[in-house]
Amino acid sequence: MAGAFKIAMVFVAMSIVLFMGLSMIAQVPAPESGTSEYMQFTNLTKIVNVGYYGFYVVLIILLAVAIIAAVMMRAW
Repeated sequence: MAGAFKIAMVFVAMSIVLFMGLSMIAQVPAPESGTSEYMQFTNLTKIVNVGYYGFYVVLIILLAVAIIAAVMMRAW
């Protein structure tokens, strides 16, 4: 049960860090469209979005495993 609690706390902490990072990126103003800076900005935004969602899926899977492990330990 303690292991599941630790995993849940790591999940919460990483979620907070991810949301703080996303809010920092969202505050960066977009450059004028049609420039090379704009293309670099959109490419970086796409990479960040894919990385964020992939990492968030991994965290959700870890949380599900922790919940299942806690239920199985409780059943014993």
